[in-house]
Order: sequence, then C-alpha cells, then structure tokens
Amino acid sequence: LFDQLGVDLVDGARIAVNDSMRAGRVAVAAGDAVIGAALVVDAIAAGRRAAATCDRLLQKAPRTAAV
Repeated sequence: LFDQLGVDLVDGARIAVNDSMRAGRVAVAAGDAVIGAALVVDAIAAGRRAAATCDRLLQKAPRTAAV
C-alpha cells in the first residue's frame, strides 16, 4: 500500500514526510508514525500541521454532489 501511495519509510519504521507533513501525493501523516515516541507537545504540533495540510488538500479537491 505504501508503494502505491508513494510513501517512503525512514529506518523501515517511520513514515517520511515533508515540512507540511505530506508523505505522498495524497497521503498525510503525523504523530508517532512520523516522529516515533516523543513528547506529546511535539505530536500535537505535528498533528496540527497535518490537519492544515489536509484542509488545503480538501479545499483543492473537486466538489461532488451530495447523495
């Protein structure tokens, strides 16, 4: 699945991301999956950056009609 999404791993365990927490064209990651076990404040900060990236990606997504 990671290969299909274009997601790379660091040391075979953590997800590699850029500064905006993007792990691939359509993948966003944060928290322990990215930084490993760390302080909760670091995980919260990474989660906020990831959420902001998700919001930007969704704003660009084409709108679909509600069913």
